[in-house]
Amino acid sequence: MMLREKQEVGSLLNGLIHFPLGAFIVAFHNVWQGIPMIVTLIGWGLVLKSSIYFVYPRHGMRMLSIVSLEQSWHFVVAGIVSVALAGLILYSLL
Repeated sequence: MMLREKQEVGSLLNGLIHFPLGAFIVAFHNVWQGIPMIVTLIGWGLVLKSSIYFVYPRHGMRMLSIVSLEQSWHFVVAGIVSVALAGLILYSLL
């Protein structure tokens, strides 16, 4: 919600937050088979998301306007899915 208050600058900052992580994953984890491919797809998704926020900051502002305390449960669901994916990837390594 803090980024939303910064308008277009907040959109660009959101892109700057996600791009390094996505670029790091894409650069060092380029696996296109099996369950570890999920990590590569997440990396490319982060790169794509940050690119959209850079190129179309108004679209980023629209996406940031969705974030509110009433819809905070979306982050809980995303966290549960992320933990489940992490467990699946860890299980595939064993």
